[in-house]
Amino acid sequence: MSNSLVLLSNLILSFKLSIIPIILFNIQNKVRLRVKQLRLENNKTQEEIAKYLDVDKSTYNKYENGKRKFNNDVVKQLADYYNIKISDIVD
Repeated sequence: MSNSLVLLSNLILSFKLSIIPIILFNIQNKVRLRVKQLRLENNKTQEEIAKYLDVDKSTYNKYENGKRKFNNDVVKQLADYYNIKISDIVD
């Protein structure tokens, strides 16, 4: 393979790898905002949701404020709580 093709290939790979964290951040941010929206629409407090999830209120607050990342289990629990599909939270 020529040097220019190797360089181009490496450049494309670097770009793909550098964009992954941006995409993941955007997904987490979207989930965070949607979860907060659901809570407010349902007139629930952070304390009530934290209790349902069996976490401290401070932990739940970190989810909503983007200081802690949602994992799949938490998203599933929230979907169950609000009686919606997971895709209604993440899409």
